[in-house]
Amino acid sequence: MTDPPPVEAALHDVYLDRDMSAAVVAFSAIIGQSLPLTGVELAHDGHGRQQDYRDYFNCNVRFSSYPSRLLYRSSLLDARLPQSDPDSSQYFRQQCRMLITKLKSQSYFADDVRMLLLAQPGQFPGIETVAEKLHVSVRTLRRRLLEENSSFRQLLEEVRFQLAKEYLLDTNLPLAEISDLLGYTEPGNFSHAFRRWSGQSPRSFRSTN
Repeated sequence: MTDPPPVEAALHDVYLDRDMSAAVVAFSAIIGQSLPLTGVELAHDGHGRQQDYRDYFNCNVRFSSYPSRLLYRSSLLDARLPQSDPDSSQYFRQQCRMLITKLKSQSYFADDVRMLLLAQPGQFPGIETVAEKLHVSVRTLRRRLLEENSSFRQLLEEVRFQLAKEYLLDTNLPLAEISDLLGYTEPGNFSHAFRRWSGQSPRSFRSTN
């Protein structure tokens, strides 16, 4: 953890404690047990309550250490996730393969961009990340897409729209979950975008197709 969002200096440590403890709770939920920390490093001095921090994290805590870190054994990264769903994972992989086939064209560079946009549904990379993975500059990426009569924004919306249609027609996922899978922070933003793409609301599209 590095710096918190822009807030008053007096609140920095509050935000840091909140985010560090939230991370422990989230990771514990993911692995199905208390996160086995081997150590914690905090950027502040503990404010005279150092033992309280050690008791809370249940491990040794170093203070005035920047950036703040949660430490654990690397073997934890290989642990099987108790809440994993292989069937759902396989389904979404198949959906992505089908989508790639539908979007396939002779625009080979655009296809490479689409593949990267589809790599992790719900976590669509920005243009800088895509350019880096394709080993070109952002300027070159824009130029090559323009040569294929496309653009990064157009491809992103195309991928999102096709995924949205697949989710709406082929799954019973609630709209809020579809919105999240498409990388929208609010369902209302997804609904607005879908109406712009199709002329219908997501709910209307699902019920009439």
